[in-house]
Amino acid sequence: MTKEALRNAALSRPQFIRQTVVHEGNTYEVRQPSVALRGEIMKAARTQMVKGKKGEDVEIDASSMDLSRMQAMTVICCTFLPGTDERLFDEADIDALLAMPAGGLFDKLSDMGQKLMAKKAEEAAKNSESVPTV
Repeated sequence: MTKEALRNAALSRPQFIRQTVVHEGNTYEVRQPSVALRGEIMKAARTQMVKGKKGEDVEIDASSMDLSRMQAMTVICCTFLPGTDERLFDEADIDALLAMPAGGLFDKLSDMGQKLMAKKAEEAAKNSESVPTV
């Protein structure tokens, strides 16, 4: 195979995995993020707002990752209204998500999103629907 053919194969219409999560009779769709979106989620987990000298909010890059914030951002960025391109949550929901009970819906959505972000997404994709990006 030539370099050009191999490059084209790698870059042509990537398949993003979609996985459904059912909780208390409700169906949620969790999607594999792009590499860029995964980076944004990780960056958000290290970014914190603190009060500056004049009382204004200042964004800082923390040296450690806030796992709960990373999970919440994963839920926000990867959970969709099934069958649509509409995200179910937005960043305004972060405090409400973080206040949810551990071990429930939040963890189901976060765990699936984390699996889809991981290197071994194929394992999470068993019985899932692969959909080409547009």
